[in-house]
Amino acid sequence: MLRWAMAIDLDRCTGCQACTFACISENNIPYARPDETARGVTMAWNEMVVYEEGQYPNPSEKIVPRPCMHCNEAPCVKVCPVGATYKREDGITMQDTGRCIGCRSCEVSCPYGARTFNWFDSKTRFAAMERTQNPLGQPLRPIGTVEKCVFCHQRLDRLRADLSAGKGPRIVRQALGKRINGAGVTEALWSEAVDVLMRYYAEGKMSPNELDPTVTSYLPACVTVCPPQARLFGNVADPDSLVARSARDPRAFTLLEELGTHPNVVYLHKG
Repeated sequence: MLRWAMAIDLDRCTGCQACTFACISENNIPYARPDETARGVTMAWNEMVVYEEGQYPNPSEKIVPRPCMHCNEAPCVKVCPVGATYKREDGITMQDTGRCIGCRSCEVSCPYGARTFNWFDSKTRFAAMERTQNPLGQPLRPIGTVEKCVFCHQRLDRLRADLSAGKGPRIVRQALGKRINGAGVTEALWSEAVDVLMRYYAEGKMSPNELDPTVTSYLPACVTVCPPQARLFGNVADPDSLVARSARDPRAFTLLEELGTHPNVVYLHKG
């Protein structure tokens, strides 16, 4: 069984927001003008939640990166009246903006605040900045719909398609060898391919300062740009994957566990 998940190590995260800006660039999220930002009208699929702990004279701040949790029991899926929010078989919670009617029920039902309303006409916003669009990212979405993190599924799907066509990262083709030839890329091989890339990145063979597009272009954008490598991604249903090992770490926890949403984003406590 395939279930994509992400692990975020709060001990490593510095709050630099490289993940936020990478997400914006990858997914063609419309920018907000200064006057709109001043009114709180902004858009982001990945945000940094900052909250204070402790009291004077020993206060402290904690920073928690917050993408969509891709819950196994997703409240947003249950309340969508038109089926615009749905679950893929691999665990990704999707948003079909072509079906979305902008009722914002999903936005209200999400206990993590992980959805954003599209206040802007994307085509108009990008008209003067056409070169900033990512042709391989998410297509531009219409005004008046709801958007969210989709684990950069376009990158994951491209990896499977490229490997099936005999292309894709050399390190993956070498690792999987003849198992790809003739049989295509099964879910198990797809999962293993992602873990090969993740290990190549996490084990120091590639740094954010020396990005290899033949490797990083297949992993979620937020994962590949993180300077301290605070994020891991992969198939949590595979007990040998890096992300599954992180989920079993004594420091592992999920947000609002008491709600029973069973998120596919796991955090690691500081220390």
